[in-house]
Amino acid sequence: MALVLLLVCIGLLAALAKRAAGWKGAVLVALALIALGGGWWASENVIWRNDEYRRVIAEFKQATPFAKRADLGHGESGWKENLVAPNGIGVNMRAGAHIDTATVRYSDEGSPRQMFRPVDYTNISDVRTHGNVLYILRSITLFHTEYRITVFDVDRREVSADRRVDVADVR
Repeated sequence: MALVLLLVCIGLLAALAKRAAGWKGAVLVALALIALGGGWWASENVIWRNDEYRRVIAEFKQATPFAKRADLGHGESGWKENLVAPNGIGVNMRAGAHIDTATVRYSDEGSPRQMFRPVDYTNISDVRTHGNVLYILRSITLFHTEYRITVFDVDRREVSADRRVDVADVR
């Protein structure tokens, strides 16, 4: 769908460039737009298996899974765990399984923090921990399915990685 939209935009801009600068201008604009569109497509659809990717996958596989709960309230299933940061601060983690987000609430803060930017049609399939690091495996499905692992450092109160992953590498 995005590719069709991109091709339509390229065609329209090429027609405008032809009208303004002739055929040479139209060809140059079309080539530039194809290069930009290809770069955008690759950044959105290609899984880059670099050192960080391999590290995130390895850490996720070694982490201990939390047990999924049947009822978080309102008929929702997911994960709900109480953790303690090294400085003694209580941390409540909640992650709904179906079309939901994951949050952590620190006892010294008033509102929960989201562990990843919420996107429609996000389903969390696994929550794991190793030390004071949380790993969230989620899928985002609309026209295609994208899998991501978020690595949240409880001590530093921040996301240390959020990577698109191949689910075959995770299993």
